[in-house]
Order: sequence, then C-alpha cells, then structure tokens
Amino acid sequence: MKVTQLLLVQSLDWKNISPEIGAATVVAVISIGNLDLCWAFLLFLSIATLLRLVWNSAIFIHGLGHAIAIATLDRQLNALNIINILEHRSIAVTLRSLLPFEPIFMPGCDRADLWVAAGDRTPWRIRIKALGGVGFNLLAIALLWQLSSDSFGNIWTSNCQAISLISTLFNQTFLGANLLIILSSWSDLAALVTGVAEIFCCGNFGFLGQRNASDDPRQLLPERVVNVFHEMGRETEIRGEQAGGGLVVATNRDNQTVFVGKKVVNKKRDNLTTSLETAFAAERRKAALAGIKPLESTVMGVWHYRFGTSGPPAVLETHWHEWMSARQASIWQFLDGEWVHQYKNVNHRITHNGDFDAWTLFDRSIGNTELGWWLERVLHTPNHARGDSPKIAGMMDLLVTQGMWDASVRLAYQLAIAPSIESAFGGQKPAVDAPNTAPSPQDISNWAATFENIFVLYRKLLAAPDSPACSQYFCCLEHDTLQATTNDRSVSQQSWYCQLLTAPNSPVSSQHFNDLEHDILQATTNDSSMSQWSWQRRVTFVRTAIHAFFHNDLYFATKTFMSRAEGSFGLVTVSTLEEGRLVLSAQGQPMSIGFNWQDAYMVYASEPAAVDAVLLNLPESYRLDLDQKLGEIALVSSQDIEVYSMSQKCEVALSELKARWISMADHPYLPQIKNPENDIIDPIAADLRDIPPTLAEIKLSWQNSDSLDRQSADYLVQLFCEKAHKFEQKWQKMVRAGLTEHMQQLPSVDLLVTGVENSLWLGERFAQDLKIVFPRLNVRVISSNEVLQQLQHDFSSLQLGKDSIVLAITQSGQTFPTVQAINTFDQLYRQDIIGELFILTT
Repeated sequence: MKVTQLLLVQSLDWKNISPEIGAATVVAVISIGNLDLCWAFLLFLSIATLLRLVWNSAIFIHGLGHAIAIATLDRQLNALNIINILEHRSIAVTLRSLLPFEPIFMPGCDRADLWVAAGDRTPWRIRIKALGGVGFNLLAIALLWQLSSDSFGNIWTSNCQAISLISTLFNQTFLGANLLIILSSWSDLAALVTGVAEIFCCGNFGFLGQRNASDDPRQLLPERVVNVFHEMGRETEIRGEQAGGGLVVATNRDNQTVFVGKKVVNKKRDNLTTSLETAFAAERRKAALAGIKPLESTVMGVWHYRFGTSGPPAVLETHWHEWMSARQASIWQFLDGEWVHQYKNVNHRITHNGDFDAWTLFDRSIGNTELGWWLERVLHTPNHARGDSPKIAGMMDLLVTQGMWDASVRLAYQLAIAPSIESAFGGQKPAVDAPNTAPSPQDISNWAATFENIFVLYRKLLAAPDSPACSQYFCCLEHDTLQATTNDRSVSQQSWYCQLLTAPNSPVSSQHFNDLEHDILQATTNDSSMSQWSWQRRVTFVRTAIHAFFHNDLYFATKTFMSRAEGSFGLVTVSTLEEGRLVLSAQGQPMSIGFNWQDAYMVYASEPAAVDAVLLNLPESYRLDLDQKLGEIALVSSQDIEVYSMSQKCEVALSELKARWISMADHPYLPQIKNPENDIIDPIAADLRDIPPTLAEIKLSWQNSDSLDRQSADYLVQLFCEKAHKFEQKWQKMVRAGLTEHMQQLPSVDLLVTGVENSLWLGERFAQDLKIVFPRLNVRVISSNEVLQQLQHDFSSLQLGKDSIVLAITQSGQTFPTVQAINTFDQLYRQDIIGELFILTT
C-alpha cells in the first residue's frame, strides 16, 4: 500500500494537477450546502477540463501567430498547418492533455521542445516571424482585457457568486498562460534581437588507424587513442560544449561488426571532453563485459560536439544519429573471387555539422520535414528526433544497398516506379498523420526474392562490382538511359543516378550482366504487382535495382546524397559494412584530414587546430583541408584517401592532392599555435582566471610595433588616411571651382564592416567612432547573412569597388556566415574586384 501511494505521489507532478487543484478549490467554495457529491464531481471534471482547454489555447495562439507570419512572409501557405500551429506536438498528445490528471505542457517546467521551422532566414524576416507568436499572445491578452471590461464586468458585480468565481478563474488562467508563454519564449526573443533563428556551431572529429601490437586487447579504444580524443576534444570545445557523443567500431561474440556509443548532455560547469569520456569509458567497459571485442586490425573512433541555440540540448538530438537501429540482413559480398552469402549486422550512423534543408526527389525539392515523414513510410521505421541531421541518417539507410537485394529494390521502386512523394501518403499531401502506402516489407521481400533467385543462378559467372565487365555493363546502361530520357520521369530520375558512375575503358564482355537483366525482367511478368507496371518502367526498375546492388556502398551512397542535398555539410558517414573506412564530406562547412603515414593512422576534424594538435611536429604527417566552397567527398582508411570533387563530378588526381598537403613537420603558423591547458576541472573558473593575462597579452601585442596586430592596424589606418587625403584634395578642387553644393559622398563604399550578433554590434560601434574621425568616408555595416544574400543575388547593391576595404569581424573565426563571406571576399580580392580584406577575431 505504501509503495502504491509513493508511486501515485511521484506520478502526480504538481504542474500536471494544477488545473485539478483550481477546479477543486472552485467546487469547494460554491458547493457548500448546495450540491450533492455526484453533481460536485461532475462540476469538478468540467471545470478541470475547461481550465486545461484554456491553458492549451495559449500554446495554440502562439503557434498560430508563428504559422501565419511564416506563411505570409515566405509566401508558403502550406506553413499554415496544424503541425506548426501545435508547434510539433502531436494531436494525440494535445487531446490527451485535456483530460484530468494527464500530463500538461508548462513552459519553463517541461523539457519538451515546442518549435516551428523558421523558414527563410533573412534577418528582418526572422525578426518579424519571431514576433508573430509573442504578438498573438499579447493580442489575446489585450482582447481579454477589453472584453472583461466591456462584458464581464456585469457578471462580476452580480449576485451570482458561482459564475463570478468561475469566470475570474478562467480569465486569470488565460492571462497567466499567455504571459508565461511570452516570458518563456527565449528563442523567439533571441531571434527578435539578433535576426538569427537557428545557429548550429558543432564539431566533428575522429580517429582511424591500425591497431598496434602494444595496444591492450581488452580495450575497445586503446589508451593512445583516448589521449588523441582528449587533444582533439579540447580544441573542438570552442565549437560548443552543450552536448556530445562518441562511438567506436567493434565486434560481438558472433564476430559481427557493431557500434558501441554514448551521448551526454553536459552540465553547465563541467568540461564536455571529460564528461563524455567518463560516460563513454563506462559504456565501453560494459560492452566488454557483454563480450564485445576490438576489431582485429583497425581502431575507429567517431566523436561530435554540439551547440544548438535553436532549442535546449537533449540526448535524442545529440550526434551521432541513426535512423534504423542495428539489424541482421542478408548480404552478398565478392570475396576471394566469388559471390558469398552471409547474414551481417547492418547499422549506419552519421555526425553532421551544418544545416540539411532539402533533398531533390521526384524532380522537386523536398524539405527535410516532409522528407522525414516520407522516410518513416518508405523505411517503415519511425524516428522521434526533430532535427535535420537524423534525416541524413535515414537517407543512408535508403541509399546504402550494395549486396542487399531487399534494400536495392526498395530504392529502385522510389527512383523508377513511384510517381511522386504523395504516393507514399495515399495520394495525399505529406503529413504526419497521413496513411502509409509505400511498398510494404512483404512486397519488398517478394520482389527481392525474385531478383535473388535469378542472381544465384548467375553468381558464379558474374564479376566483382569494380570489374571491367561490370563497369562496361553499367556504362552501356547509362548510355541507353540517356538515349531514352524524354518525358518519362522514371527514366530521367534514373539518368542522374547512373551518371555518378565512372566510365570504364575496358573491352571485357558484359554479356552475363545482360543475361541477368533479361532473366529478371522475364521473372517480373510472373509477379502480380510488378507485371502491372509498363514495360519501360519495369526495365528502369530492374536496371536501377541491379545498379544499386552492385555499386551502392557507403561512398557511392554519400555521393548520391550530397549530389542532391541542399544546405551546408560537414558530414561523417560510417557503417558496420565498412569497418576499416569512413566517408567525410565538406560543402559550406570545414573538414580537415590529417595522416601520420609513419604510424599508420589518420585523424579528421571540423576544427583544423584539432588535427594540428595531434600531428604537429611529427615526421611524415600532413594535413589536407577539403574544399568546402566547391564541395568534396573523401573516402579514407588508415593509410589511403580518395577524394571526389562535387563541382567537377570526378575523382581528384593524386598529383593535385599532393600539392595541397600541409606538412605538420614544417607548419607555417607554428609560432602562433598554443596548446590548451590539460585536465581543467572547472572551465568557467579557468576562463575567469585567464581573462586578466589574456587582456595583458593583447595590450602588449598592440604596444609592440613589430606585432602582426599592430602592423595590420597601422596599414588599415594608412589606407583610411589616404582615402581621406584624396577626398580632401577633391573637396579643395570643388571649392575653388565653386561647386561645393554638388559635392556628394562617393557612390562606392570606402569601408564595409560585416559580422553577426555580438561581432556585428561591435562593428556598428566601430563605424560610428570612425565617422567622427573620418566624416567623409562612406562606411556601411551589414550582417554577414545579408552580405551572403547580396553576393549571391545582387552584388551591385553592396556598392563595392576596386578601392573598397572590407573588415570582417568573427568571434574566434567560428561564425559560419562571416567565414563564408570572408571566403567570397578573398576571391573578389584576388580577382582585383575589391580592395584590401581585413579580419578581426579573438
């Protein structure tokens, strides 16, 4: 009995029963001597439910305000939907919260994360959209105030005590709910001030190397690799310490490759590197006790640090991410000259730095929210994470198909047969509660069996996926597909997919592959569902499935994903099917790769300093920075690398890569590199201690006329003085000519200052002070986000000329919009389109 009472008390959280407490108070006041017990109980339930409805109305009003603002400003009427209005609370959860004693959302007390996608991120639009929710809550309060003074006053002053009490309670609940929603909307208020609604400053880093004989065979991560993690982790902390995750590749008792991973949300005054390793080490020890062993020849560790200001940190939203959990799958692999069948553990995981906005599918751009609903149906696997990165993990589950007939035909159906994204939603517009009409697992299994039965007959005749005969077959397939590309969407969609192949130069016959295709096509006529498709669609379906089966490994799948993805990506993809390799991608986000050829290992990181911290001054050690502007994808092992250029659509020549390697034994910026302090127990206290000596060091640098800071500043002042002198000379000429009334500020900008958030505010203050000293200079201050838009759409509006100076301010070089603007300005400087480029950082 005591246990039952304890559980009841624990389950009845005060916030969940606050409506019932209010209802009970009202009933107790008005039912004394007037109502029997039955009527009092019914009145209690009615009032409690109405109070819950009033409370939920404030959330509804807030979400409605955001939805209307987004739909109006972005001209996207589809944003005005129940999902956005409820701020991604499900209808079932919302209805359940209306029932007495059920959980009810209360801002500031719940960890539940209500949110609405920001849409177009132009700063002024973001500010108005952020104001939409708060504005509607304020409007509701104003209307309540007006109505209460006009209409309810008569009720409150009447003799009906019961109605007066109930009305007062409802009005106060409505007022309190709206005020609490306003006060707890921190992300809205931040977006209103900064014009930025979503900021992700995250960091990838990892290790891949050969296992040494001296490594402890009982440890999944040898001590030397843990030390590497600490070095890289301390450098990556600058990108965020809210949460982090790590994983290691290992084998289980059945000799199957598995992941062992851990995620943590960091406490305010804790060090993330220390916290994560403490939790991860315990997880590795637990796995070892369960029979998990290290890989025989390879060590692979993958880590990610996260800082997300678009919502509170949570383990569910922390990287790594997977969509489908680990499962046993039927796999065909080409081993020792023949195709071998076995059951293997299949699990794909990703870490991602950047924003995944959309993916092109069915000849149109599909936003990541709709894409997530679509993946849930196609993969028949729900995923409760709300972020954009988990959708990338789902795409890997869809696109990695090599050696798996079920995955291959599932992908082929979507590329060759499905007419639109709506076909997976019963023909309806994509929505979270729409029906699932994607091919069922049984349909997929039946189709896969048809393909596999024919494949088994040919497996001894078929060559390896990378053989000349296989390449020749798919080269002919690509040629035929391009010839057939007319108005048939299924053919055109397969066309881009096939063009990712590298064309072969081989005379070897591909007849066996042609025979395989022919026999599978014949077998499809006996299948009740496949036989209903047109002959051309069946041909496209069969060819696409065969291609996916032979070629879609992790590397090809990543290239396929990146070729149609919209957003920015510092992406790491790993799979249990690739225990000695991983794939790194950079597009709009940095990714550095370092090799120690002597000791046979590689490291990678979003933060180049993390690679430097490990390899600096080591012999035969080099760093390669992937080209984030043009986009590159790298397949790496402990001693090898292959890089694919997204802009050139081909592999980068080894000679070109060799020219780009940065020697770690002869690093160009060695004097400026400082290693962070080890084993900091309290990072906040350490920061406070570091402030005085850091300020003293900055002061000393500016006092030293030979320092780089001082020389750069002197040069900038010299340029200002030259500009002012030229303007003064022109002014004197105009005065002597009597044309002073026609003297105007020059149209081209003398100084453009750019940055975001605090850096932008600093730039604005600097510009104001500069105008006092040089009043005739044409100085503009623009947000980096706005600069990027104008660089892309209307460069002339920036009014930059050959003598224009650009000053970019970025905190520690980590504000990504500013960094991207700097890269573009650097190219403009090299092309002699603008003048000097100065960068202020800390």
